[in-house]
Amino acid sequence: MAEEMPENLEAWVFAMVGGAFKSRELLEAERPEGAPPFDDDRVILQNWATLVNRQGKILARLSVSPETRAELMENMPGMLNRAPAWLDAHVQGDQAMTLELFFRGMAQTVTVHRREIERVVAEQVSDPEEIEERLAEAPVPAGTEEEDSSDLMSGVVTALSAHLKALVDIAHDLDTQFGGFGVP
Repeated sequence: MAEEMPENLEAWVFAMVGGAFKSRELLEAERPEGAPPFDDDRVILQNWATLVNRQGKILARLSVSPETRAELMENMPGMLNRAPAWLDAHVQGDQAMTLELFFRGMAQTVTVHRREIERVVAEQVSDPEEIEERLAEAPVPAGTEEEDSSDLMSGVVTALSAHLKALVDIAHDLDTQFGGFGVP
């Protein structure tokens, strides 16, 4: 995630999130040889997966506790690929990625992100109440097979929006506490 340093962390968070979304043409140019081409649905799913992965990496970079930061820097990259639903499907021989399976894996990963966002907020945010309330208003679906597909999808989207706002608020808090020192 090498990039030009912005004036403040909030701007950096927005730039990192914005960079998660790529056009079909750009994804095709980066597609490994032998990988299937990108149709409209695959472009959307790839961009959502990139967003989730990127939110985890952003959280790791915003953590100021050395122990938490080291743990998150190690665990966040590639976490989505280790989603239990996806691993179970692979072990069972179900190679086709369905929309429901995709969002179950997303929900499982976003659940871990939520726990770690709450941890970082508790460790370092000077006034965490507003962030905690916003997160409580956007619960993460469990990512189980029993969940209704539309509830699962809308719940993941709502949770991701709350996570983005929490990341921006964490960045703002760091900018305020330390005077916009740039990305740690």
